[in-house]
Amino acid sequence: MTTVTLRQQKKNATRQKLAGQALDLFARNGVDAVTIDDIARAADVGKGTLYNYYGSKEEILLEFLAGVEARALPKIADAAVAGRTLDQVLNNAAWTLLACKAEHHDYARLVLSRLARGDDAFKTKAQSFSAAVLGAFTALFARLKDAGLVAEPWAADDLALRFTVMHMGLSLFWAMDAPPFTTAKRLTKAETEIFAKGIAP
Repeated sequence: MTTVTLRQQKKNATRQKLAGQALDLFARNGVDAVTIDDIARAADVGKGTLYNYYGSKEEILLEFLAGVEARALPKIADAAVAGRTLDQVLNNAAWTLLACKAEHHDYARLVLSRLARGDDAFKTKAQSFSAAVLGAFTALFARLKDAGLVAEPWAADDLALRFTVMHMGLSLFWAMDAPPFTTAKRLTKAETEIFAKGIAP
């Protein structure tokens, strides 16, 4: 059993307060109009304290979106397989992870734009959140293998890694699209169909 110390509780509370104040400011004023100073002032902490938790506004958004994704992951790991074709299951999994962020499309676009710029420090932070996504995809591919929908030579963890890489490309395209994401939906369907053909028995 993990024991959370009083010090850690205070740190967690400060982190939540900073993120909460930042997201409130972003919602009211737009991300571009909000400064680090604004967030620190709203949370009643010094700017140095804020930087102990977050290196930028995008890091706050990254953590927030990771939480949004985390709530959608059970739908992917436990997705219905029976009565569906492989490409249908994969398309549903890929789109579920995109659709869950649709309400926060502007935030996702900012985060993905930062990732695309090749910021190594930011990429490292993003990768720390990707393990849960990879785990959900691994669970899904394991179930697809058990159902006989995936060719025998393929390992679930290898497929999950390949699918995650493909999904990152789809995410970048989705971020450039706009609601109702018609083009992104077509591309997701096409890419998952190609992926399915490559691994089907």
